[in-house]
Amino acid sequence: GRSFDRQLDSILQAAMDESRIPLLLFPGSDAITLEDSDAIEKIELLHQDTLRNGNANANANANAKELEEGISPASKDGNINVDDDGRKYLLVIVDGTWTQAKRMVRYSPILMDKCQQVQFTSTDASTRSIYDSIRKQPDSHCLSSLESCALTLKLLEPENGDVKEATSYLHSALKALVCIQIVQERKHLEKNPPQSILHQEKMENKKKRQLELESEVKQTLVKRQ
Repeated sequence: GRSFDRQLDSILQAAMDESRIPLLLFPGSDAITLEDSDAIEKIELLHQDTLRNGNANANANANAKELEEGISPASKDGNINVDDDGRKYLLVIVDGTWTQAKRMVRYSPILMDKCQQVQFTSTDASTRSIYDSIRKQPDSHCLSSLESCALTLKLLEPENGDVKEATSYLHSALKALVCIQIVQERKHLEKNPPQSILHQEKMENKKKRQLELESEVKQTLVKRQ
């Protein structure tokens, strides 16, 4: 039930002062789907609308103050000049279970007010979560926080070599973590085998996914050699 609005306000404002576009990775009816061909254009247009509205409000307040002081308000056209080259983003990712994430967003409305919501809906095998080998995801396109970050970066800047390298390291780190947890889980199950048939079926499905992941990791290591 804690709000992070006070801390977020200065962070988001600093980002906008640096001409960064604040994005909130969170699904919803108002979220821009990053796989869409015009997603980046939509983000830019909505950001410019936000800047114009903010500029208009600032001008209105300034004009009102000038009128109170008996000064004729200066003419302002409200145009915003944005350098499209090297556009920078501030990506906000809410880390936690889906229940926790929804609660944090609900208690921190500034995220919706100052950030443009973005989402992805990929469901192909290449973007399937490797984390579901140890924890079941709510839906086929749902990913862990780290995987979500990596995929979002690739969708935002597909031609950026630094992004490709960074996401590769992120995935390698997650695979290493998951593999360690798989080993520990198997040791635990050897000592404490599941009792119910339903639990046994779940564990068999989980084991199948874990074997697939281990095969993927081995293939990756072979390629690097």
